Amino acid sequence: MAYSVTKAAGLQLMKCLAVSQGPKIRINAVAPGLLLTEWGQNFLPEQIQGAKDKALLKKEVSDREARLAVAVLMPAQTDLEDCANTFIDLAKNSSMTCQTVVVDSGMGGIR
Repeated sequence: MAYSVTKAAGLQLMKCLAVSQGPKIRINAVAPGLLLTEWGQNFLPEQIQGAKDKALLKKEVSDREARLAVAVLMPAQTDLEDCANTFIDLAKNSSMTCQTVVVDSGMGGIR
């Protein structure tokens, strides 16, 4: 529960800062899905797989990776590089402020 509360507080702080500090500066947030960093790998394998299974985006896995005769689609996980690129894109964009960009392979999508 503490994680959810602090994440919500951070997003509210971003909105307040964007309103109070604009037009001097732009304030945005990036909300990534599960990133398999050192911290993210502390989850149980079942929890990680459950998070991956929620992803709406899928990636194609070659037959060598899947050990099957054909290519298959596997649940995608949030990519660290995609998150980093989102921060760069936000820094370059002069037209966005007070926005939360979700980078989670569709894990938060409506099912």
